[in-house]
Amino acid sequence: MGESKFSFLAMNIILLIVFVGFIKMVFDLHRFLFVAEFLFLGVLMLMALVSVVSIYNNIRFGWTLMALLLGLVLADLLFIYLLKSPKSGVLLPTAVVGLIGLVISLVNIKEPEEAEE
Repeated sequence: MGESKFSFLAMNIILLIVFVGFIKMVFDLHRFLFVAEFLFLGVLMLMALVSVVSIYNNIRFGWTLMALLLGLVLADLLFIYLLKSPKSGVLLPTAVVGLIGLVISLVNIKEPEEAEE
């Protein structure tokens, strides 16, 4: 049980760092790309809320949803980098922390337990 509490705390800190960096990058964009990324950021935050609540309540799909969320964040960071190549130094730390979070969430995905008959 202690390992899952540590993973939950680490994931909350990772999400904080990733979303602060992602927000900084989104607000450096202009016009249509800003609006699209801002809406996508809102969807990602709702997904993060659902996954954190499900992880806290030990619902099985929580870690899977968190892995999907961090994969989408990393893909979007790559998209922003290829499209605009931002000059701020936020991209690399955000991507590294997001990758660490992805590894943690993939490690915590458990196989469904077989019901004993």
